[in-house]
Amino acid sequence: MAHLGSGDGRAVLLASLYAPAVGLERDPALVAFSRAQALALGLDLGRARFLAADFLTVDLSPYELLFIRPDRAVGSLVDRLKEAYRGRLLVYGPHSAGTGLKALAEFSLGLGRAGLFEL
Repeated sequence: MAHLGSGDGRAVLLASLYAPAVGLERDPALVAFSRAQALALGLDLGRARFLAADFLTVDLSPYELLFIRPDRAVGSLVDRLKEAYRGRLLVYGPHSAGTGLKALAEFSLGLGRAGLFEL
């Protein structure tokens, strides 16, 4: 699993309890913070990895599942993914995952909604 725009790393830290997870974040300060949080919690940095990278330019093919909690519509991301990615996208929040995606599931997560899509 890769979290696109992982911010402070919370979702990756939680996911890493169950499976290897990677956070892709452009802000090096947030990457450093996330790594420090993982160490402070005693988590294995091999299972909870954080990379300073722009997810719009990095190779996403190694990941079976991408997770994003977008702060705006994800149309440009979906357009890029359609060209270069053949996996699943989990979108959490009020923003549409875009057109042309096959919806696999929709469900509640806490106070929000999430959708699982296949590209």
